[in-house]
Amino acid sequence: MDSFKEFIFFWTYGYAESIRNVVLNDSNGLVDIEMFFSQEGKDFLDKSLKPNKKTLLQDFISESIYVETDYFLKKDFDSTIQEVYEVLDSYNAIYNQFDQYRGHDYRHYIMKKLDKYVLNRLSNEVFTLLYQDRELLRAFNEHAANYVRTLLYQHHPNYLARDGVFLRYNSWPKWLIKGLFFRDKGRCAICCCDLTGLYFTGHKLAIDHIVPLANGGINDPTNLQILCQKCNSTKGARSSHTKFWVPLYWEN
Repeated sequence: MDSFKEFIFFWTYGYAESIRNVVLNDSNGLVDIEMFFSQEGKDFLDKSLKPNKKTLLQDFISESIYVETDYFLKKDFDSTIQEVYEVLDSYNAIYNQFDQYRGHDYRHYIMKKLDKYVLNRLSNEVFTLLYQDRELLRAFNEHAANYVRTLLYQHHPNYLARDGVFLRYNSWPKWLIKGLFFRDKGRCAICCCDLTGLYFTGHKLAIDHIVPLANGGINDPTNLQILCQKCNSTKGARSSHTKFWVPLYWEN
């Protein structure tokens, strides 16, 4: 990829683990994942129909981080403020410490500074970690599918092929194909065969819905993976099969 951003990774892994537990283990989060999709309203419908660079997972991450940060500042502000200062400094935020502040609600002031300088970048860092985890993506989209299956064609004819089934989006944009190819290292997500054409030219690439449309799947980038033609043809129209292959730097 030709774009790079410096990541700070101060709170990143903690929030990534928290969100992963909510999605995979159904642990209680301050943002209810089952309610999240219905509350997104038209944004959910639009992003489920047509791939968007700001994915539904990013929306969920952003909302979760904001709500959790605000909650912990309200709960235990005095004991966490020094850590908050470190975070603000790490992200080069411009702010006043308490002894320099002349307002009336310092906690609200700090939350606004976190929102301005930190939370969006932190959300992008968390998304970058979690988007590589296809098992998490499958689970996230299974939650989304639970909501999709409640949607009726008569209420959403511009979005659905029939009750509980979104229209297929076939004209995948170049940025999406490039991103999927980069994430999956140019290999089939199931059998791991080479799709780059560098080592073998016989495999053709297919874009696959991890949770199939027939099962309530959506066209969001989080629900897509690259497969070879063989795996794509044998996966089945109702299978949510995926694997989380990780290349090793070296073997012991």
